Formats: sequence, structure tokens, C-alpha cells
Amino acid sequence: VVEDKQHPRGHKQFQMPERCPVCGGHVVRVEGEADHRCVNANCPAKLRESVSVKDFGAVGDGVTDDTAAIQAAIDYLSNGQTLYIPLGTYSITSTLTVNRQAFIIQGQSGAYDSGTGSILVWNGADSGTLLKVTNGLRSVYQYFQIISGSGTLDVAINLYSTSGASGATKFDSINIDGGSPSGTARIGNGIVFSGTYSGDVGENKLYDVRISGTTNCIAYYTV
Repeated sequence: VVEDKQHPRGHKQFQMPERCPVCGGHVVRVEGEADHRCVNANCPAKLRESVSVKDFGAVGDGVTDDTAAIQAAIDYLSNGQTLYIPLGTYSITSTLTVNRQAFIIQGQSGAYDSGTGSILVWNGADSGTLLKVTNGLRSVYQYFQIISGSGTLDVAINLYSTSGASGATKFDSINIDGGSPSGTARIGNGIVFSGTYSGDVGENKLYDVRISGTTNCIAYYTV
């Protein structure tokens, strides 16, 4: 008799629970993903570490306006938490605003120019700002893309300071693309440090950051 060590005699097949063991909410699997998630946006286990935009109703199909859902997810963030953006194309029509410190905005890596990954596409009015972060000290932005859609952007990411410092910011595997078939830049500024920012430029780290189709890649506007 040969016994399977990985599945010993009496072994029971694992079944994913239908209810969250922490809050009792329903557990579902989003189509196209392997992860199972609790649907309760107030689940203590979810809010302790990370918040997914899809838990707040974001669709990521490139058609649905996901602005309100993503802003709701941002508003649930606490200092030190992660905002997770799963694979998909998320239509944004007004500025997403963050007023937190030491947080992470993390997408799911995808190849540049392939239409894959976590993509935020600006479909708002011309000369808009997609993401504005106020006093976001020690924040991290990684594995997502920002592109211009039906509208042009003045600023893709604006790090605004009212406290005199916005240092120790890390950008990792970010793609900002304002290109168009005609070759006209549809994004004015890729990443902007503004307000009363007076931190050491060297405190901010960029790894594998690609900015194209913009008038300025990185700019500092202080008052």
C-alpha cells in the first residue's frame, strides 16, 4: 500500500469558508482573480492592513466611473495602511485626494504599453489633477499606471505640503503616459511637489519610474 504523504488517510479536502471568520460577512471571489475577499467594507481584519478599491465598488472595466468608489476606499485609509488597486482600468473623472502619512498606494504590476496592470485613466475635464496628496510624509507609490483618456491633465500626481516637508517619498514601478497618436503631450506635469515643500530633494526615491508624453516630468513649485 502506497500512502500519499501530502494527502494522508483521513485527509479532508479544504473548502473556502463562505463567511469571514473575523466579522461574519460573506466571502466572495472576484471573477478573474484567485483571492477570496470579505465583502464587508468595515471588516476589522481588512481595515487593519490594507483596503482594496474593489471592496468599495470599483469595477476597473475602463467604462464605469470608479472615482467615487476609489475615493471612498481612500477615505477609509489610516496612517500606515495600504490602498490596493487590483488589475484593471479605472476611469477617474475628478481629483482623488489623500490626507494621510506613511501610507502605500499599490497596484498590480503589468507591462508598460500592454494595456495590462493597474491603470488609472483620466476622463475628467481638461487640465485636471488626478491624484493630490496633502502632507503625505513617508508615502509609497508602486506598481500602477496613470494615462490621459478623454481629458488632459495638468498634473498626474501632486504632493502638496502645508507643513514645510513632504520628504521620504518612494516611487517604484510607476508609469505616467500622456502621449497621443499626434505626438502632443496630454499631461503637463508628471509628478509635482508643491505648497510649502522645503524638504531635501534627495529624500525622495524613484525606482523604475517612466514618465512620457508630458511637458515636465518632475516639478517643484514652492510658495
